Amino acid sequence: MDREFLRRLLVEEAFAYGFTIAFWGSGVLLVDAFGVFGIRGVLAYAVGAVTGFGLLLVGTFDGVLAAVDVDGDPSYHVLAGIHYVAALVPIVTAHFLVRADIGQTPTVFLVGVSVPVWYNLFVTAEEVLTTWLRRIERTTERRR
Repeated sequence: MDREFLRRLLVEEAFAYGFTIAFWGSGVLLVDAFGVFGIRGVLAYAVGAVTGFGLLLVGTFDGVLAAVDVDGDPSYHVLAGIHYVAALVPIVTAHFLVRADIGQTPTVFLVGVSVPVWYNLFVTAEEVLTTWLRRIERTTERRR
């Protein structure tokens, strides 16, 4: 086993897993308190999470179109980092697949397929949209 690889992997995953544990843990407490949610409750929780993340990003950077370099990687844009659509489309898709009543195994399989596909496609679309808006903003600034 490559010990250095494992060390890097654990450090890189620690933030994501901590974030996941925090959201899943709080979600389980909500389910315990209020019962299993329908689509309204799930969307309320998800929109709240996206809003909270968005507030942190907008409050931390110089506007929603600001570009940020992370560890020397190519820059990404704050607005794209909010994942306002990418986080919600898989949930809505899962809702419609569950309501389609096609059986447990096909539903679980199709939700499993749709989450990474929709999430990644919409993350990419958000980045493209934000890059386009950033170009428009820069063009407008130069004309002033």
